[in-house]
Amino acid sequence: MSAVALEPASRYTHAELAAIFTAGYEGYFTPIALDEAAFRFMVTTFDDDLDASRVLLVDGEPAGICKLAIRADQGWIGGLGVAAAHRGNGFGETLMRDVIDVAGTRGLREVWLEV
Repeated sequence: MSAVALEPASRYTHAELAAIFTAGYEGYFTPIALDEAAFRFMVTTFDDDLDASRVLLVDGEPAGICKLAIRADQGWIGGLGVAAAHRGNGFGETLMRDVIDVAGTRGLREVWLEV
């Protein structure tokens, strides 16, 4: 059985997060590929809170990400992706539930899912 952990995204560089985010969307109909500059732009423009966002680790290796953006008392999930090799194991739900719990501790009234 794999060891699974969640960490704040703020523990990673923007370049690392861009790679994790890109891997989480691998194989999608419309591929998404971000470099460090594009990821930094998204974080700044969309008010992503990297302390509240989470990175999924499977056996110590990054395998997914869930970004929580916050403005005042509202938040939204600005990206959720799990690397193709780890899909189908409930990790997306694990990420989402943890980020929603973090949102609650931050006093957010609502959390929206951006799709």
